[in-house]
Amino acid sequence: MKYFLLLSILVFVLFSCTKDLPFPDVESIDLMVINGLLSPEGGAKVHVSQSCHVTDPMCEGNSINNAKVFLQDANGNTLVELQHQSYGLYTSEGFEIKQDESYSIEAESAALQKIKANAHIPKTNACNLISNDEKIYEDYLCRTFKIEIEDDPNELNYYLIHGWTEILNGDHEEDFLYEVNSYLLPHTGFLTKDINAENKEMVSRVNIYSYPLPFIFLTDENFNGQTYPLEFGMHELDISLRQNLKTRAHINVKSVSKELYDYYKSVTLYQLTAGAGIAEPQPIFSNIENGIGILGAYTEKQFAIDLPDTEFWIGNDFKIENNGCSGPCEVKFFGDFGDNVSFIWDFGDGNTSTEKNPVHEYKTAGEYQVNLEVAIGDERYGNSQTVQIR
Repeated sequence: MKYFLLLSILVFVLFSCTKDLPFPDVESIDLMVINGLLSPEGGAKVHVSQSCHVTDPMCEGNSINNAKVFLQDANGNTLVELQHQSYGLYTSEGFEIKQDESYSIEAESAALQKIKANAHIPKTNACNLISNDEKIYEDYLCRTFKIEIEDDPNELNYYLIHGWTEILNGDHEEDFLYEVNSYLLPHTGFLTKDINAENKEMVSRVNIYSYPLPFIFLTDENFNGQTYPLEFGMHELDISLRQNLKTRAHINVKSVSKELYDYYKSVTLYQLTAGAGIAEPQPIFSNIENGIGILGAYTEKQFAIDLPDTEFWIGNDFKIENNGCSGPCEVKFFGDFGDNVSFIWDFGDGNTSTEKNPVHEYKTAGEYQVNLEVAIGDERYGNSQTVQIR
C-alpha cells in the first residue's frame, strides 16, 4: 500500500513534463526530458524520456532506457553514474545525498542534445505533530492535524505537506485518482485555513470552489525563523464509506527547493485551469538546460499515527420494517450510519423527515419511492427503495 502510493506520487512528478505551454511544441521538436528528485531520504531518482507532454498521462512509451545519467557536485565533478532500473527510471543505489549541498544532473542520449539541471538540498527543519481530530473542515469531512514547524531563520523555506490514509484491516475501494470536471484529483486531498498557505489563493484564481489539493503549499515569507503552528485537513474519500475500519494516517512534511515548489504549484494550477476551461493554459515551471522537466530537492519528516474509528461513516443502504402493510399503517426506516451524519428522508407522498430512524404513516394504498440523502458537510450520498402499501 505504502509503496503503491509513493509510486503514484513519483509518477505525478516523473510524467508531468514541459517547460512552457504551448511552446515548446514537443510534437515537432525532439527534446530530452528529465524529471528527478534528490533527497537524503530517497537518494537520487531521475526519469529520462523524450518529448513527453504534461497533458499525456502515459509516457512510458517515451522513456529512454539507454541514457548516460551522471550525478555531479557543485564544481561539475562526477560523483556517480545513475543506473537504469526500468521504464526510464535511473537511481543511485547506495550513494548518500547530503543536506545543504548543491548537486547537478547531466544526461545524454544519442541524437538528442545533452541536458543539465542543478538543485540545492534544503536543510532538515524540525517539526512536530501536535494533535489530530475529525471534523467538517472547509465543508469537507477531514482528519485534521496540527503541526509545529521550527523554521530556519537563515534561508527562505518552502514546504509541501502531503500524505495518505492506510487501511489496516482492508483496502481502499476508490482509485488513487478520480475525475472532477474533466481533470484528475488525487484520492487524498488537503485543505487549510492558514493565512500563509497558498491553497485558497490557488483555487480562487480559477474560480473553483475549494477542491482539495494534493499538497499544502506553504512558504515562510511571513514567519521566517519562528516556530510556526499549522492546522490542515486531510480529505480521504474511503474512511466514511465503511464501518469499523482501522486506519493509520501518514503525514510527510517536506522542506523543498524553490524549483520543486514552483513546479508542483504550476502543475496543480495547470490541472485546475484546464478543468475550468480557461483559454490561456498555465505555464509549467522547468529548470532544465536545453530540455524540459524538473530537478527538485527535498528533506522530509514523516509521521504515522493510528486514527480512532470515524463517527461519520455511512452505510450503503437502509432497512424498512412493515413494508407491504395495509394502509393506513406505519412503516419504520432504519439508517445504518454514524452519529455525526445528517439525513433527509423523502417518503414519496410529500412528507419528509430529518430523523435517523423515522417512523412514517402511509394513509392510502400505493407504491412510493423513498429517497434518503445522507449529508457529511458539503458531500451528499443518496439511496432509494420502494414501499408498497396495500
